[in-house]
Amino acid sequence: MLALRPTEADAFYSTQFGAAAMTEDERRVQRQAFAGTLWSKQFYYYDVEEWIAGDPAGPPPPGQHTYGRNSDCKHLRNVPGTPGRWRQAATV
Repeated sequence: MLALRPTEADAFYSTQFGAAAMTEDERRVQRQAFAGTLWSKQFYYYDVEEWIAGDPAGPPPPGQHTYGRNSDCKHLRNVPGTPGRWRQAATV
């Protein structure tokens, strides 16, 4: 039963996230990114409405928040994955 899991995972990822249009190398990179996200269980919470309104306990956010990226998507509450190695590389 456990030996079947890699085959099932390969079948799943081959049909997801635009895999058909990617090179083999791009598919491997994407798969490693997904694996890193699942393994680390780390995330970045992004709520557009909160981003625009700002923290009630803090100073008001800059005016750019009102009309900046995703400002027309106030319904968006996103938890994009953040693989550990990418996060560490970004802080170096």
